[in-house]
Amino acid sequence: MIDDSRFPIVFLTCPSELTSAFLTDFEQSYERLFARRAKFVVVCDLRMIAKVPDALMRKRLSDILNRPDFKAQQERYQVGSANVIASAAVRAALTALLWVWQPTSPMYAPRDHHDAIAWSISRLREVGVTIPPSLASLAQTYRPDDARRATEELSNNHFFLKLRSD
Repeated sequence: MIDDSRFPIVFLTCPSELTSAFLTDFEQSYERLFARRAKFVVVCDLRMIAKVPDALMRKRLSDILNRPDFKAQQERYQVGSANVIASAAVRAALTALLWVWQPTSPMYAPRDHHDAIAWSISRLREVGVTIPPSLASLAQTYRPDDARRATEELSNNHFFLKLRSD
């Protein structure tokens, strides 16, 4: 679900359906991110979502995101999110979430992963985060025509799994 191996860019991918287990993992992974006490940006891949979350899952997600301690930590450390969305229904669900949750940092709707990574690097630089050379070269590895191949490669290699505990 969350991969921080290229921190300060954190990759989050959502499964085909949001479940209670996914949201528990999401919350715990974010707590580990906050424990780093360092600024980061999230590249969120929502393209795999096949079923729009039901009202119960949307409520649970908004409860997590609006929890005062969570929101304060997110405001302090998360400096942006680039949300890769392919479905109009998922885009509408995100819009509905924004009715009940105010993001603490800029959100960007990129065309593809390349655009998401380029924006993320730019955003990190904007807030004074030093970009490691490995991240600067990462933006060049994702050309727009590679988005599907990259997603398959990353999924096959379990690139988007869990936040490492180290």
